[in-house]
Amino acid sequence: MFISACHQLDGAGSNPRARYAKAMVGKKAVRVICGYHEGAPSAIDRDVAKKFIDYAKTGESVKSSWILANKYWNDKGYSTDDYCVLTHTGNVQYSRFPGFPGTTYDRPGLSSKSILRFTKANPEGVSQPKALSSRKRDIDKVPDYVLKAVPIEFSVENIEDMAVLREDNDIMLIGDEIGNEPISQTPEEALENCKEALDKTLSMNPMIEVDDVDITVSPIVMAEINMDGGEEEEETVVYDITIKNTYDGIEIEGDYFSGIVDGSSVSYLAGSWNEFEKVENEECRKSIDSTTAYSKVKKSLSNNLLKEDVLSSNKNGKMVFAYNESTGYYEPNWVFDAKDTSVRYMVNCFTGKVKTSK
Repeated sequence: MFISACHQLDGAGSNPRARYAKAMVGKKAVRVICGYHEGAPSAIDRDVAKKFIDYAKTGESVKSSWILANKYWNDKGYSTDDYCVLTHTGNVQYSRFPGFPGTTYDRPGLSSKSILRFTKANPEGVSQPKALSSRKRDIDKVPDYVLKAVPIEFSVENIEDMAVLREDNDIMLIGDEIGNEPISQTPEEALENCKEALDKTLSMNPMIEVDDVDITVSPIVMAEINMDGGEEEEETVVYDITIKNTYDGIEIEGDYFSGIVDGSSVSYLAGSWNEFEKVENEECRKSIDSTTAYSKVKKSLSNNLLKEDVLSSNKNGKMVFAYNESTGYYEPNWVFDAKDTSVRYMVNCFTGKVKTSK
């Protein structure tokens, strides 16, 4: 079952997650439920579904394919971090669609009464190891240039039992399933294992030096659903790692290396990377500051009959370089988050045009 709607697998308040979990127990039990515990990415729900099918066709389970599909779009700059998957314990958690590669396990019997959830965040759970994150830069001056991308060509080496997918400049390597065994690895150790796997696996032309990057390592956790509500004991099963490209300290949207690793193996590796050249542009002379950009977002919300209070009160936007299809260049944008983090509002620093990234 797939639910592309907000808060359906939330564990707070009326606790719909427990209600869904109870419906998975009994005769003809549902094997897996995929959805979101916070805001669902309404603008790209179809794209998430298509990417899910891509991964499922490689033999990945429904559970892992849902996690990987949402990670793919989150690495590309969309708000798809709040996914949640409900499964039974045992091998049935690795169920696949009939006709897809790999084993399709029998429907769980009446004895299967324990339902697990897998999430990247820790909603209503115990405190997890703090995510490892590189320094966050406060950029207050708009760059006086745009960027021209020169794609890096990837070739794959030294892979064993990993499926390879390509899409435009993206490459994705899909390996072992995301399991349910807790790991003792630290975020720092997981990051080093990911870097080592990337160096061993991806050969790049031309070779690149990854010096000035933003790094985030976050736990993907598992917990047994508390059918009566209340706290659920979470355990880290793998780490989600993203290394984002930057230029002059500013993040470049959609340029990344990433991986999912546990204590003994790498489940997933991916990347899309460019070299960049500065290009002077007369539009740079008309750049707008963060406060002006924030006002434009509020006006856009009002014009679209949306309440302005959905926007975070932080007027100091984050700056990123984002691709502009009409010009063919990466241009600086101010980014502001919605209060529930399900939507990002982007304002082009030169044109003032507002767009959403859900």
